Amino acid sequence: MTKIEELELPYLDMFNPEFVKDPHAHYAKALEESWIARYDGGYVLLDQESMKDILNDHERAPTMFDHIIKAWDAEGTPWAKFQMDHPISRNDESHKRLKTLVMPVFTPKKADQFRPLMRKRMETLIDEVVDQGEGDFAKVARQYPITVIGMLLGVPLEDVPRLEKWLLALVEGASQDVGNLPLLNEAVVGLLDYMRPVIADRRAGNRKDDLLQDMIDACDSSDDFSDDELHHYVIGLLSGGYDTTMNQLIHTVQRMCEFPEEWEKLAADPEGRSKAFIEESLRYKSMFGATARTTSQEFEYRGLTFPAGTMLTIPLTFSGLDPSKNSCPLDFDPDREKKQHLAFGSGIHYCPGVFLAYALLQEAVPVIVKRLARPRINGDLEYVGPFGPWAVRALPIEWDTD
Repeated sequence: MTKIEELELPYLDMFNPEFVKDPHAHYAKALEESWIARYDGGYVLLDQESMKDILNDHERAPTMFDHIIKAWDAEGTPWAKFQMDHPISRNDESHKRLKTLVMPVFTPKKADQFRPLMRKRMETLIDEVVDQGEGDFAKVARQYPITVIGMLLGVPLEDVPRLEKWLLALVEGASQDVGNLPLLNEAVVGLLDYMRPVIADRRAGNRKDDLLQDMIDACDSSDDFSDDELHHYVIGLLSGGYDTTMNQLIHTVQRMCEFPEEWEKLAADPEGRSKAFIEESLRYKSMFGATARTTSQEFEYRGLTFPAGTMLTIPLTFSGLDPSKNSCPLDFDPDREKKQHLAFGSGIHYCPGVFLAYALLQEAVPVIVKRLARPRINGDLEYVGPFGPWAVRALPIEWDTD
């Protein structure tokens, strides 16, 4: 077997700000040479099959947050405690135990119950800007998914601005940048200070029919769940549900602007074509730039030996651009028969809120396409990523008002 460090591999300068603007082009060029590339933090998987294999191998390639906590010398910090209590950092029976807190609620049937609320919220948000003819769509998107996520988890709409900076900050835990640690600690402390009194109020008798109450009841009826696990899981759901769906909605509207012929088709049949348009947006360039796994032991894969402690970064946003899985992957084609991607991950850490995310997107897109006529990008785009989320901070657009 060949040791991975002995190979001549393409190099990706992933910490370069220029890389963030178009990581997909760099990944595609590297994939022409090899299914795996090197970067300053370890290795990057480039074809969809290898991404899926490693995501599914949680024994030999578990999630990496304990590795990052040690590398950042962050043991004992509020962020480290939050991260290790979250299911995404668990790879054993405790992961299954924690996930049972939310899986009965995150079903297609449950998600469908909130569709009228979702559509009404998006109609309200679009009504506030439609006559302006231009604006930053990212500002609209930020106010949308938290309506439902917040209702599920006991956060009133009027409190969202107070929490927004902390919710956005938490996803930077996947950034592989130790410089974000103070911001991460501040976010965890701020969100815990907000949620602890809410949970205490529920326990004092102010019960409600929502996901938060179900999680509290499960925690209180069993010795298997600690209060810290409950508190940390709640703020993790708030952050994850808020940021990922928001960013994917921004991506979807960006595709409308970039491919006006597809917008025309969508506008002719918003209800009938929205699902296909959304799925193609997820395949083409999805919201989650990259996740990572760290090998727990030496293991062999595709004739290569990987030593223990090797970091394997998985650019989920690029998974749908693998030409071995999707023909002509650079073509944005909602009518393509198969749209293979890993936007929501794979394996035991597959996104539990996937049905809620789809419902949010499917209710928003018809409203947007009916009311924002012929949207066009109207300014420079500033990207964030490529670790954790990959999206634009602002999406300045204009549209017809006649």
